Amino acid sequence: MRTVCRLLCHAVALMLGVAIAGLEPRAARAEGAGITLDRDESILLGRQILTRGRPEIALALARALVERDARDADALVLLAAALQHTGAFDEARAVAHAAYAAADTDEQRFEAAMLAGRSDFHRGAHSRAQLWLRRAAHSAPDAEAREAAERNFNHARRANPLDLRASLGITASSNINDGTSTEVIDLFGIPFRLQGASRALSGIEFALDMRLRYRIAETARSNTALTAALSSRSYRLSSDARAQAPEARASDYAFQSAEVGIVHRMAVADNTAVHEIAGRFGRSWYGGDPLSDFAQLELSRMVQLRPGTSLRFALSGQHQRRHDSAARSATVLGAQVEAAHVLDSGANLLVMAAFRQTDAQASHVRNTAQRALVSYTMAEPVAGMRLTSSVDLEQRRFPADAMQPDGRRDLRGTLGLSASFETIEYMGFSPSLNVRYSRTRSNVAVHERRSIDVFMGVNSRF
Repeated sequence: MRTVCRLLCHAVALMLGVAIAGLEPRAARAEGAGITLDRDESILLGRQILTRGRPEIALALARALVERDARDADALVLLAAALQHTGAFDEARAVAHAAYAAADTDEQRFEAAMLAGRSDFHRGAHSRAQLWLRRAAHSAPDAEAREAAERNFNHARRANPLDLRASLGITASSNINDGTSTEVIDLFGIPFRLQGASRALSGIEFALDMRLRYRIAETARSNTALTAALSSRSYRLSSDARAQAPEARASDYAFQSAEVGIVHRMAVADNTAVHEIAGRFGRSWYGGDPLSDFAQLELSRMVQLRPGTSLRFALSGQHQRRHDSAARSATVLGAQVEAAHVLDSGANLLVMAAFRQTDAQASHVRNTAQRALVSYTMAEPVAGMRLTSSVDLEQRRFPADAMQPDGRRDLRGTLGLSASFETIEYMGFSPSLNVRYSRTRSNVAVHERRSIDVFMGVNSRF
């Protein structure tokens, strides 16, 4: 190694003498015999020269080191950094990949992944840049390095016209079919025992959700994007459910939906309010058969009242054309307000209130609903878990008909507790455990509901 560096330094002795004047006393002395540096000194010198804005000299040093050992991760990192400074982003990306493959320590992997991400960003490959920056965050040797990786990731995400998000989850549920919790009902004074498939069936739910957003136009205060979404729910019945309803099949309750849309967002002059208009249409399936086609329009306004406090108003209208029964086709109008606030402790509080009116020919579909939700996320993890608790109440009123002369009134309450395991992480993703208890009280016994759901999923931390 000394031989390589001695030959290099003879070749650039005059350049080094000028470039590193005032740095290391030993390294700055260019005498007739040349400068002799070992491998570690060469790496250090190359980094110092690079910070002084002389990438061509650092590039020469790095190339000599890599020529000596093509799997020297530190030398490859230095070479990738020098190439970036010269604007050779394609070569810098390839060298950074080689450095990551050769890395033995978290610090080497972090530096290589950061360089690969920055190279892809400058090449316009924002999605690949985000992947490498997730790797950098995962390998970060300390909190400061991780924050740098997250800042770079968020910068790449904002610049990326494509935003693709996916979530997977598995839920153990006591009521996968939204069945009644009542076994016997009274119909005109005569008791009737409900069939097994009408009552709550326990089992496992497998969930997949994907959302895509692609920005097609942008100005300083507005942007327009195309959107798409896919959602799928499939089930496996428990042994108790199969015994209760032998005729039931898990595929009978499978649900899928697909939609496309467009959204336009615009900020006002002072940037304290954001207006959004979004349209979407799609189709849903239930039990493998088409369920409904739908089209929706939503208008919203979000106001930043002060740092850490925001208020959002939304109005929406949706039309559903049902395939199973024309009488169930509906028009749904809704209004919603949300207030989000960051407390002095750093905890997050969300309060939401909503109103919805559903018009349909079928009386069991036509209703008015009011909903209120409060959610609280703790500021600091507890035993490595970040906890979120929520209370959700919804009241529905249905009109009177021959079977329900007094009309129907449902009150549903849901308690939720979510724990994100932040000490378990891979590339910015952490598992979460969610427990939810829901109960619906109704003046019509068959609509009484009760369920306990335990959901395991994966969430992105940034």
